[in-house]
Amino acid sequence: MKILLATHNNNKKKEILDIFKDNGVRDIEIVTLEDLGDYEDIDETGLTFKENAFIKAHYGFNKFHLPTIGEDSGLEIDYLDGRPGIYSSRYSGLGNEANIDKVLNELKNVKKEDRKCNFICTICFIEDKVTNYYIGKCYGYIGYERKGNNGFGYDPIFMIDDNSSLAMLSEDEKNKISHRYNAFIKLIDYLKDYSK
Repeated sequence: MKILLATHNNNKKKEILDIFKDNGVRDIEIVTLEDLGDYEDIDETGLTFKENAFIKAHYGFNKFHLPTIGEDSGLEIDYLDGRPGIYSSRYSGLGNEANIDKVLNELKNVKKEDRKCNFICTICFIEDKVTNYYIGKCYGYIGYERKGNNGFGYDPIFMIDDNSSLAMLSEDEKNKISHRYNAFIKLIDYLKDYSK
């Protein structure tokens, strides 16, 4: 079975392939928009993760007529009323490092117990007449400085405990607890039932 992952982000593709492999899924081929020669930007005009995930899945399914995964994810910080939320990847408008700097600056004098946050991943899976949604979360708090060199995005400041950020974990360790893992494991359960 071939499934389109409606993204140009190869980090996401690799992470998702690892999750599929670790859960015994061998008979599914995942391709991205880039793999199919599509470099067009998809306008994420939704006001929620669910709406943006649908926009991506709908675009891919209509254009390529393949079962399609649209995925939208981001960081929600309690103290900032859920920001950066759907704007996580473009929060500062200046890229990853500036996004991290902006969050750290906004939380500069905020004590640890008020720095709670979560990563959220929302998946929309469209196939023929089926549209399903799957949501996963990973909980932690925002640290006071960058720690670790693995991962991407906000991983260096996303603390899962007092000693470890997500960027300090190996890919295998991260994949077992990440928001993306928690969402995709639900999709995998559906696909396993579907293929029986």
